[in-house]
Parts: sequence; C-alpha cells; structure tokens
Amino acid sequence: MGGSGGGPYALVAPEPRKKEDTDSDVVKACAYALPSTQLKGAAVLAGVGPPEDSSFSQMRLGTRLLYAGLRYAPSLVGAVANVLVGRKARILEPEELKGIMPHLKYLKAVVAPNERELLENPYFIMGMVQAFQEHFRQGPKGFIRDGQLLLEPWGFKLEDIPFPGVRLYYGSEDINTPPQMGRNMAAKLERSVYKEYEGETHKTLFGKHGDDILRDIAGPVLIPASDVELRSSGAYDLINATINMRKTSIKRLCRTT
Repeated sequence: MGGSGGGPYALVAPEPRKKEDTDSDVVKACAYALPSTQLKGAAVLAGVGPPEDSSFSQMRLGTRLLYAGLRYAPSLVGAVANVLVGRKARILEPEELKGIMPHLKYLKAVVAPNERELLENPYFIMGMVQAFQEHFRQGPKGFIRDGQLLLEPWGFKLEDIPFPGVRLYYGSEDINTPPQMGRNMAAKLERSVYKEYEGETHKTLFGKHGDDILRDIAGPVLIPASDVELRSSGAYDLINATINMRKTSIKRLCRTT
C-alpha cells in the first residue's frame, strides 16, 4: 500500500539497480514485471496520479505552487522549506518541536483549509513532528528530490499494468489528491476497485477508516477461502494483529503527548 506521494510506489517495483541507473530509472521499473508469487495485492491510499493527469488542476493552490516550484525553482523551494521548518526539525528535540508545530507557517501551508482542526490534535502534531524530522534530517535535498520524482514521467501507462484488482481509496473532500485523480487511475487499471469516503480529507482518511481499509485490502488476498476456512487458518488473527499493532502505535503516541 502506498499513500499520498507514496501512491505511485505501490504501482511500481524496483528491479535490481544497475550502476548506470538514476533515481528516476529505478522508480520507473514497472510492477507488472513482478511474478504473482511476489505480489498478492496492491492498494493506493489518496495517492498522486501520473503527472499528465488532468486532475492536477483540481489540487488546492498551495499544492500546485509547491509542484511548480519543485519543477522550475527547486533550490528556492528547498531554501524556503529549510528556513521555515528544516533547521528547527534538525535542532529541536521532538517535545520542543511539538510545542511550536501548530504555529509554524510551513505546517499551515501544507495543511488544507478543511483540515485546520487537525492542528489541535496532539496525535496529528506528533506524527508531523516525526515526519518533518525525517524529511529534513540530512537537509532539504531529499525532500526536493522526492517531490521532483512525482512530476517525472512514470515510463509506463497504467493500462499496461497487468495485475488485476488494484484497490484505490480517496476522500471526497481531498484537495491535495482530488478524488477525480483516483477515479481517473481506476478507469485505466484492470478490474480495479475504487472506494470514496464521504466527507474525508487527505489527512483524515486513514485516521478514521484505517481499520476498515486494512481489512478491505487483506480480504481479496485471502479469497477464495470461505469464512470458516479463514477463521480456522488464522487469517483473521493476522488481520486483527495488524490492526492491533496500529492501535498500539497510537497509544504510544498518546503517552508521548
């Protein structure tokens, strides 16, 4: 499963890297090269579509400006991001960063207007602290390159992916990766399953529906076993164990807030 900017990575899989390969070449190695014994399922969670997708125009203005900057002035974007949050993320301790995070202009820029209530959520803030510290741990170059890769041609068409049944999950109020982006991809993927959650945004989708999404992803992998066979095989135990691990992680976040 790949979410947001990780969505394209759920549809591709790197082949063994050759000495002459660039980062872009590795990202473009197609998922259809994977044998079925190695790929049992694939899911995209509010993922970014191919750069030629027309629904990029439906993204909120801030996201479009960021992508324009990454395309035409990456050094400037990196310098601004480093000043606004990068240096703080590298210097401050997590608790210190958590205290100032809701007031950072950079965070207010990446959080959409319909998600501003999340700035009052301690779990969300702690998650952003961890994300920003990883983003900028070695400076802004990795942050820039990661964004640039999303804007480069994938090197294959969605129609060329032979793996059937890719599952896509989007929120109806997502203005970072608009649901139309998911619909467009679903229409080109063989026997894909598209699910849209009414009222959810880019950052609330998995937080509110993560358990259901995990079960939904695991279900097709276990078919055609009957419900009785699933229970006797321990498959449900595996699904529930994954969900419990997710809940345990949330509880640990609670203890740090």
